[in-house]
Amino acid sequence: MGGDGGPNICLTIAWALFTIAAAAISLYALSSPRWVESEDVDVACGPIAYCTNMSLTRCTIPGSKYGDSINNLPGLWWQAASVLLAVGATLLAMSFLGIVASIFGGSKTMRTTLHNCVCFAGILLFLGAILGLVGFKDLAMENDWPELPPGACRICNKNTAPFVLVDCNIGDGLIIAIVGCVLGAMASCIGYTNTPKKSAGS
Repeated sequence: MGGDGGPNICLTIAWALFTIAAAAISLYALSSPRWVESEDVDVACGPIAYCTNMSLTRCTIPGSKYGDSINNLPGLWWQAASVLLAVGATLLAMSFLGIVASIFGGSKTMRTTLHNCVCFAGILLFLGAILGLVGFKDLAMENDWPELPPGACRICNKNTAPFVLVDCNIGDGLIIAIVGCVLGAMASCIGYTNTPKKSAGS
């Protein structure tokens, strides 16, 4: 199938696998407390969780929560990033179900809609990762004294700025979030190749 406008089964399966992989990895990254790790204090912070005692290998999901409200998350930028990543990953998971259903029969309009959803979700993941990098500035110490979670997560040098960490390191969680963006982009590309195009003159 595929030559007459129907779905290519192999491409559709690949599309589904990349889509669900991007969703799962993005949710994992969002839950990770290891987006930024301090070089001076034994603390790591993520958008929705943090951890201490990293030397005791306790810094794993789910970590410790900042609180029950999005307003408890460290900084406006990470609050926005959390929302974008959560919505993007959820949209990918829902699209995965539609892609699987399209293997057994689906209209051209359905596949086009699914591709658009995957593409939009990939954009949300990308924007979420970018806002996560911008949010570095909210991790800068004030008066050279760290403010530890759950009240705050100012664990980096006061010269820390958007996209720039000083006396802190990028953790696995942020790297995984970027991988999720890449997988989302690949899922969108695969979906594009498996989506019916308008013929000339139509």
